[in-house]
Amino acid sequence: MKNYWEGFIFQGYGEYPPLFVYIMLPAYILIWLFSVYLSGGYDKPFHLSKVFQGIALGTVIILAAYALLPANLRFSRALILFGALWAIMSMTLIRVLLHFSGIEQYRLAVNENKRFLIVGKDNECNRVAEILRNGIHRPAFIGFVASDPLQQQTNGFVGNLSQLNEIIRIYGIDEIVFCANDISAQYIIDQMLQLHDKSIELKIAPPESYSIIGSNSISTSNDPFIIDISSINSRRNRRNKRIADLILVFLLLLTLPFNIWWVEKKSAYLKNIFLVLFGRKTWVGIKDIPGVTNPSSIVKPGILCPTDAWPTDQLTPQTALNLNLLYARNYRPLDDFNIVLKAFRKLGHT
Repeated sequence: MKNYWEGFIFQGYGEYPPLFVYIMLPAYILIWLFSVYLSGGYDKPFHLSKVFQGIALGTVIILAAYALLPANLRFSRALILFGALWAIMSMTLIRVLLHFSGIEQYRLAVNENKRFLIVGKDNECNRVAEILRNGIHRPAFIGFVASDPLQQQTNGFVGNLSQLNEIIRIYGIDEIVFCANDISAQYIIDQMLQLHDKSIELKIAPPESYSIIGSNSISTSNDPFIIDISSINSRRNRRNKRIADLILVFLLLLTLPFNIWWVEKKSAYLKNIFLVLFGRKTWVGIKDIPGVTNPSSIVKPGILCPTDAWPTDQLTPQTALNLNLLYARNYRPLDDFNIVLKAFRKLGHT
């Protein structure tokens, strides 16, 4: 493409300089690839729409940077636009070929009828199953999992909570719905953390409600009865949280000569910056959630926790629990920036 456009522009009497070929073009490609990564274009199963979003975002970034460059470095807007089209075509073609290759991990996301598990007691399971059956996409399978191993299992039950992982594997489950009326919030959050590495969407069905609250995406629901939220262990938010950590590290290092005087334990603060930089810790983690087994095995150990942003005299044990649960269940990267700003003096915590 570069050679074709070069011949069209220069008519055989010139060429683009090495700076453009060896510096600018690789920079464009890296920006496009990173933008696709940020948009979730590499998450499995692949979504072609996320590739389009990523390339569009990268193109906007490149054009914005292009406008700020001096005239001698502004080579061709047309090549940027043609490059974006080529990136979309090539990435789409590669993903389609991988999809039809039959390799399971490279399949494209399609609107297939999903396979559900509903975890709860008999009455709630049947109520939630009815909501799912009345949705836009009819489920391919609905199985019930008893929330109490001792409860009597009627028709539709395929096992109990102690067998959850085995049931997921045997029945090829896509989504799990927890009945909040029968299961504690702590246990549901624990399962969100434990199942983070499986390609399964986790949802919560509030009692006496015609909505189901989900854990994975805030924008992909095709069911008018489903309201999605975004948990801290979703692929997108794990990625966003790591990027937020690195942005904070960069800002803190950039302003270190000034900000270090505001932190209580200065040597520990310096150590924490590098622990976060190398991925050993995160700036904000989860603490003190009864019933959640070792959350730091999924969410890295945090230097701060959500309660650090609140005055200690206003915190009760229940308030602290609620803050941690809300942070884990409704995570947004902006939450980390707000907590770090409010608890800046505590960044030297160990």
